[in-house]
Amino acid sequence: MEPDLHTLAYFSRNAIDGPDGLKQAEIEKILATARANNSKLNVTGALLVSGGCFAQVLEGPLEAVETLFEQIECDPRHRNVTILHFKPAATRNFGDWAMAYAGDRAEARAETGSGVDLEGLFAHPGLIEGEQAGRDIVRVMSDLIHRTERAQI
Repeated sequence: MEPDLHTLAYFSRNAIDGPDGLKQAEIEKILATARANNSKLNVTGALLVSGGCFAQVLEGPLEAVETLFEQIECDPRHRNVTILHFKPAATRNFGDWAMAYAGDRAEARAETGSGVDLEGLFAHPGLIEGEQAGRDIVRVMSDLIHRTERAQI
């Protein structure tokens, strides 16, 4: 068990405008920056883009996770940033990745059978049960990342 290990899961609206090529280029920039910065801060995690939403998990020392999340909240590529889950953790779910990319999954719930519907979370924000939604998003991202890894072997 790592002392001071915390996990934060959030979702936000994707505020990147423009053609698909520009949107994908911006997502690549987000990933490149996250991978470079997170490695230095002992932070791991994963990013999922689903429809017009981002879902991300950050894992690491409390101060580093808080600092990175504050930067995300101020990033104009994100709107309506909502924390789903933020608490101490015994282990990392994404320990092998400075920032894994779970992909661009408009139908992530159908592919994983998870029942997680990011667009539905935004459509009914008053019904969000943060803790459960946070756990579900971690599960979805982990499943998608492992499926991608198996497909590349």
